[in-house]
Amino acid sequence: MAIRFCISCGAELPGSEEICDSCKPAAARLPATMAMDALPQPEASPRVPRSATVAISLDALPSANHPVNDEPDSGSSPELLDPAVRARQVELREARRKNQAFLRWAPLILLVLVGLVMLLLAALSHSGQAAQQAAAPELRASGPLVMVSLGSGEALLGLSENNKDATLQLCWRVSDKPTTECRISYLEAQHEFPSRKVAFPAMTVMATEVSNAQYEACVAAGGCKARALDRCEYHSIFRWEMGQPVPAEMLEPERPAVCVVYEEAAGFCKAQSLRLPTAAEWERVARGKDDRLLPWGRVLTPGLLNWGERDMAGFPVAGRLDGAELTAKVTDFADSASPNGVVNLLGNAAEWVAPRAFDKPGEAGLRGGSYVDDVRSLRSTFHTVIAADKRRSTIGFRCVGGPLTEWPEGSGTK
Repeated sequence: MAIRFCISCGAELPGSEEICDSCKPAAARLPATMAMDALPQPEASPRVPRSATVAISLDALPSANHPVNDEPDSGSSPELLDPAVRARQVELREARRKNQAFLRWAPLILLVLVGLVMLLLAALSHSGQAAQQAAAPELRASGPLVMVSLGSGEALLGLSENNKDATLQLCWRVSDKPTTECRISYLEAQHEFPSRKVAFPAMTVMATEVSNAQYEACVAAGGCKARALDRCEYHSIFRWEMGQPVPAEMLEPERPAVCVVYEEAAGFCKAQSLRLPTAAEWERVARGKDDRLLPWGRVLTPGLLNWGERDMAGFPVAGRLDGAELTAKVTDFADSASPNGVVNLLGNAAEWVAPRAFDKPGEAGLRGGSYVDDVRSLRSTFHTVIAADKRRSTIGFRCVGGPLTEWPEGSGTK
């Protein structure tokens, strides 16, 4: 069945009628042929050519390359802009051109600046190293003694609170007698704690230990006693080698003059118009003017000194860590120098120092440890006392000059 619609309004007709009920009154007043014509028609808008519309639309849009309120197009009429605006736009355009030029050269400029800074730092570093090398003494094992000068001033002796704690902790790790050695009372009994400050006058000190060549030259000149090498106690890293002679390599000219008793060492220094250092002077040389435990700083580096190497279990490992099983040349281990350029203050050969006022008669002090000693005695503050007539392969010496400074009396202040 076909659906039918009203000829006037287009509404769906349910029956066979031509006009819906709502349109019948109007249709009754008009002729049937005029029903659709009577409806009002929309007015047609004037037609505009497509090309003109497009042209108008494009002209009305701002150009993407020439923002509004910035600067006019090169073909714009000058009468359209105020002279002040035009001047501002020219100024902006020139500034933008300069910025773009700078951005193009900025990476190269930055690279050049970085290069100049690196060259400056390299030059400063080189000059600093050159100055340090120029200030460092020329180390030698024969001929005249090489002396280093130390100015007057205050220096710290003994263990500070922090260094005391570090020393006791290390002691508990490596000592085979921790209940006696690793206590504050032990450090106090050794006059190593507490610390105290002492004023020192200017002094000089040998840059190296006295060598075999220097000592034998003094003997040949008649100023020193010959060493009784056949009565010298030879100590290896493993133990005291009872009855064994000192190895020939330890008597080579450039190695330290060991197997000297205290009197012989003092006699050599006197022949050079010098003397043996006191315990206070030796420690001042080894520490400089700060709180360091080691001549070169605070870190015990195995390769910086000739010591009695031990592995983690405490067994000897002679020469494996420092490259020397016995004594080394007095000029070796230069990287371990003190702040004033004095070398081998720790390890190699322990060094005689003058007795302190409270030491027993016939005793003298030893400082620095030797090629057989382990970390328990390798610090700038460690002091031990033995009989002054001991002749050992582990004991050598160096000389100092200047006014004498004794070890301070009393317990000092922290």
